[in-house]
Amino acid sequence: MEPDLPELDNMVSGWMRRYGVASRCRPQAMSGMAPISPIDILTLCDKLRWPCDYDAAVTVLLAIDDTYRELHESKQQHQAA
Repeated sequence: MEPDLPELDNMVSGWMRRYGVASRCRPQAMSGMAPISPIDILTLCDKLRWPCDYDAAVTVLLAIDDTYRELHESKQQHQAA
């Protein structure tokens, strides 16, 4: 039996959608996963007219990205072991 997933409110869902868009701007890296550039986040905020403060967008999306990259690296290390 699979556990029930928590419901996302509109705010969290909005940040996750924005992260999905921003993650496509991630630069390629030879090893590991490169972080998303704050400049790319600011550009997306401006061009796509996201309804959020620029500082909030950079802070939240970089925090999500840091967490995602940590989980990804942890999974890679676990698979290598």
